[in-house]
Amino acid sequence: MATEFTARADRSLRLARAEAARGGREPGTFDLLLGLVLEGSGLAGVLLTNAGVTERALRGLSVAAAAAAGGAADPPLAEWVGRATDEARAVGDGHVGTEHLLLALVRETPAGRSVVASLLATLGVDPAALRRDVLLATGHAEESGESPA
Repeated sequence: MATEFTARADRSLRLARAEAARGGREPGTFDLLLGLVLEGSGLAGVLLTNAGVTERALRGLSVAAAAAAGGAADPPLAEWVGRATDEARAVGDGHVGTEHLLLALVRETPAGRSVVASLLATLGVDPAALRRDVLLATGHAEESGESPA
């Protein structure tokens, strides 16, 4: 099944790449999170902003400090794109939207705390709650086997 990216997801990825280029680094977790917030009109941007993850809050964090706090390697943007595609397929969606990019970011990692979990925790946001919010907003909470509470 071919999976296409929505215009908002494409824009988020372009913004993430541009942020990384401005910082002279390869795009990773921080850049994708910021790209979703900067895009703003997709479900991910709305939910992140409602949770207090704003451009200003993210820019106040150091990329290096966030990565170090995660205690794990920062996956490259291409890996997040693959994970988002897996998220879309898991719920039977034929497209990848900003919601799938966010679901990929907030999925639990078996190796422990991730870079994104550290970033969100620094901002007072629970990744599991954010994941539930996305699944509820898209009507996929039951399909995922995750409970609303």
